[in-house]
Amino acid sequence: MRTVLTWVLAAGLGLWAASSVAGPFEDALVAAQAGEFATAVSLLRPLAEAGEPASQYNLGILYANGGGVEQDYVEAANLYGLAARQGHAGAQMNLGALYGNGWGVERDFSEAFIWLSLAAAQGNLEAPELRDLAASQLSAEELAAARVRSGTYWEQYVVPFQ
Repeated sequence: MRTVLTWVLAAGLGLWAASSVAGPFEDALVAAQAGEFATAVSLLRPLAEAGEPASQYNLGILYANGGGVEQDYVEAANLYGLAARQGHAGAQMNLGALYGNGWGVERDFSEAFIWLSLAAAQGNLEAPELRDLAASQLSAEELAAARVRSGTYWEQYVVPFQ
């Protein structure tokens, strides 16, 4: 029998060093830090729709936490997935956590393991513990298959963006 697990999502907005010229992304981060989540959403949405992974990730966080929008794990998973498939380690970590919880996606410890493995391999410090937690829920055969798929995902979703 599989145990019930508590998974943690990265709750804070990912902060990157702003360039010398502020733009909509940096303005969205400032708005979010000031608690102006609706403004952050309105600034991030067009950037996310244009395919910018950092904006997709941060907008996903707002959806996961109900910041400026109604909480929606399905939309958070969609946004994290878009960014994760462009090599964004934070999005990979949060997507893995959603799979581990079954929030917005069907609970799948193999998918959780795979996404968390990618995030861990890119240096995300929270991912290894959750990856190991997902691994503990898999049979030896399931874990072996997940490791193989993890290598495939690495080649597809990380290497092209390095």
